[in-house]
Amino acid sequence: MSLFIKKLGKEYGVKDPLTVTRGKLHEYLGMTVDFSAPGLCKMAQYDCIKKLWLSLPDNWKSGYKNNTAPLNLFKVAEDSAEHDEKKKEEYHTITAETLKDIGRTSNWQQDITARG
Repeated sequence: MSLFIKKLGKEYGVKDPLTVTRGKLHEYLGMTVDFSAPGLCKMAQYDCIKKLWLSLPDNWKSGYKNNTAPLNLFKVAEDSAEHDEKKKEEYHTITAETLKDIGRTSNWQQDITARG
């Protein structure tokens, strides 16, 4: 493995040196990468999701759901009132933070693909 890391360093660590970590559990871009089970790589974003959940206003938290899509997802309630500016701003902020976190992960994946 060390030889492979040296080869990667010569190819991709010219401008900035590679950061090498060893072990079975790693944190990267808001993800936990777990190699503790033989032959498996488990990836999770529990901490990122917990941080997002804790940042939500209490009135947005309605408990646990086993499916994120509600039954009325594509039904438009024509008679519903428009949200006030505060609610719109909260929604915008939470959506932007979530997309930023997803974007960091996507950029990492694109970076690996582009170099491969």
